Amino acid sequence: MSESEKCCGNCQYSYSKQDTTRHPTIGLLRQHCRNERYNSEKYTEEMYLEDRARGCCRYWTPIDRKDA
Repeated sequence: MSESEKCCGNCQYSYSKQDTTRHPTIGLLRQHCRNERYNSEKYTEEMYLEDRARGCCRYWTPIDRKDA
């Protein structure tokens, strides 16, 4: 799989949830991550910025199509 195919939208940890804090009447969808390492205190802002520049998180994992 090429690097260009790696993104949050096709990661097994990714999910979308309505965010009503900014738009209470609309509730726009925002993408979130279930990965415990991504959501830990050990995942620094520097790591986040590196990952953002690469286009995907260092914990990116493909969706297992057998489970889908």
